[in-house]
Amino acid sequence: MNRPTLASNSSAIRKTVLVLAATGLISISQLSSATGTCKGLQQDACSGDNSCSWIKSYTTKKGKAINAYCRNKSKPGSKKTLPDSSSTPKGDKKG
Repeated sequence: MNRPTLASNSSAIRKTVLVLAATGLISISQLSSATGTCKGLQQDACSGDNSCSWIKSYTTKKGKAINAYCRNKSKPGSKKTLPDSSSTPKGDKKG
């Protein structure tokens, strides 16, 4: 009966590690491209894409100048409804 040698096992392990690493890198690159589709676009391209917003340049309170850039539009969140405060004033108790 032939037993597998350490050299053949390490070769199989190396191949498995390389396949997993390649799969991980592909997954990460797809994730980052999906989230950063607007990053780096020029103003015309950014304005033409409905999923992007053009942010004008501005200066922070500390005086740092921020250049204009393109970013993904924020996704609409769930709006919380507040109770209608006009129907029952605070001190008004029926009784």
